[in-house]
Amino acid sequence: MPRSCYVVLFLALVACGCSCRATGAKVVPGPAAAPFAAVEQALIARTVEPFPESGAFRKGRLRQAVVYDGIPCDHWLHLYENGVLHGCRLASPTTVQGHLLPAGAQLWFDSNGFLESCWLGTNTLIDGRLCRGRGKISTGFYPSGRLRSFFPPAALQIDGVPCRASVFAPVTLYEDGHLRRCTLDSEYRSGSNTLPAGSPVLRDESGVVRVVE
Repeated sequence: MPRSCYVVLFLALVACGCSCRATGAKVVPGPAAAPFAAVEQALIARTVEPFPESGAFRKGRLRQAVVYDGIPCDHWLHLYENGVLHGCRLASPTTVQGHLLPAGAQLWFDSNGFLESCWLGTNTLIDGRLCRGRGKISTGFYPSGRLRSFFPPAALQIDGVPCRASVFAPVTLYEDGHLRRCTLDSEYRSGSNTLPAGSPVLRDESGVVRVVE
């Protein structure tokens, strides 16, 4: 379900014109702000950044781990303007939309609260596919939670198509798990055509594989 924790920031501006980054920010009390109020205590005030027009909390660094709408977060907390969780780093291993994700994974959610992508700290098995971890290598998801795109740590075959391991071009899947797109790891025969290794290919929903730009 979409996350709904609405937050309004009051920017404490002093006469000399100091910014919220310097003075900190205060959430206006009230039932809607209550879930964020507990989180606010864990924020390092000088790191807090609001949205420029509304003054709503945008991001800030946490001094300690907190749970925001069921997600254990540490490091930086990012929210959308309406209070929906935009992103954070997992403080502990957590199951998110059916996937057990490791501590240290940086999660990014869409504005409806569904997991959109993550940067995994270690190679992780998701929907039966080993997804590369480390750095800002993105693993993508459909709103249903199914795997959309990933970077495999080693070459693999999906639907008989040999896909290359790369940190530059992801393997993408249809929502049902069948291959959509990848870079060929070796020569592949598609109908009467021989597609060379290194070719970026698209597999359409009928199973036909062709080279794409």
